[in-house]
Amino acid sequence: EDVAGVGAREVGAASSLAEVISTLEPELAAALSGDRVRLAVNGTLMAQRDGLVLKDGDDSLSFRR
Repeated sequence: EDVAGVGAREVGAASSLAEVISTLEPELAAALSGDRVRLAVNGTLMAQRDGLVLKDGDDSLSFRR
């Protein structure tokens, strides 16, 4: 939230996490790519981020430090 400036943000449809991150400002993209950032998709914590493919209906990505 500190880097993003808001608690939530909408992004356009994307098929991968990499595609979502590529649409963000460079500083925010770098912060979300950090090792200490956890990712949840539709409320489920993801153990692996590498190669994550988003499916139609995946409408919630959450990042937490």
